[in-house]
Amino acid sequence: MLLSVGHVARLMSVPEATVRSWIRREGLPAHRVQGRVALQSALLFDWAAARRLPLPASHFQQGGRWALVEALDLGGVHRAVDGFEEVARLLSAKVRRPCDREMVRAVIAGRSLSAYTLAADGVAVPSMSAPALVPGPPVVALIVLSSPLQSDGAPVNALFAALAPTLAAHRALVAELVEALGQSAVAEAARAGALAPLRASVGAR
Repeated sequence: MLLSVGHVARLMSVPEATVRSWIRREGLPAHRVQGRVALQSALLFDWAAARRLPLPASHFQQGGRWALVEALDLGGVHRAVDGFEEVARLLSAKVRRPCDREMVRAVIAGRSLSAYTLAADGVAVPSMSAPALVPGPPVVALIVLSSPLQSDGAPVNALFAALAPTLAAHRALVAELVEALGQSAVAEAARAGALAPLRASVGAR
């Protein structure tokens, strides 16, 4: 979805001049369409999440609210995970059809932290623009790494890995995760491999 500078300003509750400054000086991705500046919503979200700038999850829920709590229940918590090969094995085990299982394993195993966004200190979420799409119910797993990975010099101790049936579902799930991780108690618990504060935060909205 393409957004105007005015739309982005309203979404983020800032003046349009601030959005233009972000584009010029802070690397906010934008391009011109028929002479006007336009921004892709997924790229905007990844940029904002990496800078801990709030962007309402409701913007990505136009097709209906996806059940993040149920997706977390399906995905579970996995501790002492050693790299993306093991993440791929864990996620592919959640997939029903063998052909989809092999596809998920190949996609996830080939990823690096470049497919994730650091949404809180030590906690990464999937990039809006890097979905793993597979038929079936959404799955979100909390992965606690055996040793931290580095993302632009910052340590990543835990990450959320997701499977979703559609791009809209992927974006809605990631948006809800980032919104919840904006609470320090939720982020701290996620780093330690605990989901209860996240479930409570999502359930309260």
